[in-house]
Amino acid sequence: MSIISSLLGRKITVKSVLADTQKEIFVLYGVAKPSDAQKLKASVYLSIAASAMLSDFGGARVKGLIDRVAKESAELTKPLGMLVRDLAHDSEELQKVLATFPADINITESTSINGLGAFDALYHAKVNEVIQDIWSHRNGPTGTPGYACIVLAAGIFGKEGSDKLPKMFMPAVFHLSDFAAKLLKAA
Repeated sequence: MSIISSLLGRKITVKSVLADTQKEIFVLYGVAKPSDAQKLKASVYLSIAASAMLSDFGGARVKGLIDRVAKESAELTKPLGMLVRDLAHDSEELQKVLATFPADINITESTSINGLGAFDALYHAKVNEVIQDIWSHRNGPTGTPGYACIVLAAGIFGKEGSDKLPKMFMPAVFHLSDFAAKLLKAA
C-alpha cells in the first residue's frame, strides 16, 4: 500500500493488491501503456505466482485466499478484449490455449475474446505447469518469489521480459515478496 493510501486509510483488499502490483510491474518494466493482452497476462501470471508463493508459505491454511486471488484476478480482466493469438508467445503456447476451449465452438487464433474468457483460457492452459515449475526452483537463493519473478516476466513480456530481467531481478523479487505479504494482510 502506498504512503498516500495509508494516510487516507484506504482499506487493503485482494483486488487492490492485485491492481497495485500489476501497475508496479508495468512501471518496473517501463511499460507506460500496457496492451489489454499484457494486462490480461499480468493478471494470470500474478494469480499463478500468488498461488505458488502462498502455497509454499502457508500450505493448506491459505487455500481460501488462493481461490480469492484467482477470482479477483479474473474480475480485473472483465473490461479487456483481445485476439486469442495475443495470449501466446509462440505456437506451442497458442495450441495449449486453444485446447482449453470446447472443440464445438470453433475458436481460432484470430477469434476476438473478452477478458474473462481469455483469463480462463490462459490460466487453465498454464496454471499446473507454471506452479510446478516455480516449486521446482524454490530452493534458489531468493526462494519461490525469485523464480516466480522470472516466470512472471517471461509470461507477460515473452523474450523481451526475460532479456530485461537481469537488471530488474532484485526489484522484481522485492515486489513479489511484498505482493505476497500484502495478500496475506488483505485476507
